[in-house]
Amino acid sequence: MAHKSFYPNCLRTDHSAPNQSPARDQLVVRLRGGLGNQMFQYAAAMGVAHRNRLTLFVDPFTGFTNDSYERSFRLKSFNISAKACLPSECVDLIRASRMKRWIQLYRESLRQTFLHTNFDAKVSNTRVRGKVVMEGYWHSEQYFHDISSMIREEFTITKPLSPAATSAAEIISSASESVSVHLRRRIEYSSTGKRVGKASFICNDRYYHDAINHIQSIVGPVHAFVFTDGPVPADTVYLPCAYDVVSRPDVSIDYEDLCLMAKCRHHVIANSSFSWWGAWMGLSNGIVCAPNNFHPHKNRLPHDVYPKGWTVIPADGTV
Repeated sequence: MAHKSFYPNCLRTDHSAPNQSPARDQLVVRLRGGLGNQMFQYAAAMGVAHRNRLTLFVDPFTGFTNDSYERSFRLKSFNISAKACLPSECVDLIRASRMKRWIQLYRESLRQTFLHTNFDAKVSNTRVRGKVVMEGYWHSEQYFHDISSMIREEFTITKPLSPAATSAAEIISSASESVSVHLRRRIEYSSTGKRVGKASFICNDRYYHDAINHIQSIVGPVHAFVFTDGPVPADTVYLPCAYDVVSRPDVSIDYEDLCLMAKCRHHVIANSSFSWWGAWMGLSNGIVCAPNNFHPHKNRLPHDVYPKGWTVIPADGTV
């Protein structure tokens, strides 16, 4: 579908405001994980808030207290309209919410939804009464499809791109059939560069070759722009097309990679919420290739994870 991208000339003015306390009937979303996960959480919660005609608040504190990857609140780079609760109130709200779940045997009006479950209309259509804490992941466009234009506006960036990203954008724009390709590494690191272990599942090389060949069978030769969650030497990347590896020296500006991905015409995403958003925020009706192992749980349905029209390709590589 054609739509306005957040890249790079639709910046909005910063409308951030001091921390505020939620009103009597209020929805608070507890953010956690990396940037891609936080975007899913925020978008799903914004959908619920919109349908209930409520102002959304965020908890940007408690979800990162014991994060093994040393991640933090990342949506501050975007022009989100939700205000942050006070730190002390976030602690009280999550404690009360979890106590309520225990007492009610998880039958609360807005139940937690994990990665391995499919789209849940009960969550999407819930009626918020009182102070409800929304905590989970919700990897599906169906939670916010009805407010997609609003979400795209919320995810505009707050400041101009760096000179390096601006230069990369010009190169991408000059390519007639550009493709963003996202690679996940086999070794995972924290946001500060500390090694934390191996990735549990990644896309194999054949997936990327099949995806590129599929796109080229439709549009002809392409030029790929390779993005990764860490340093990858160019000579370790093998693709059946011309390509450039896009380097991001500063891990704190990961949102710039999303902007550059969105600038590309076509997309080959990894099993990653980060590159999912890079493709979703794209500029045009290009081809999006996505792996069938977005999450290893077999009951996770591709049509729940991916928007209609994306091409699902086998990617059964394991580590």
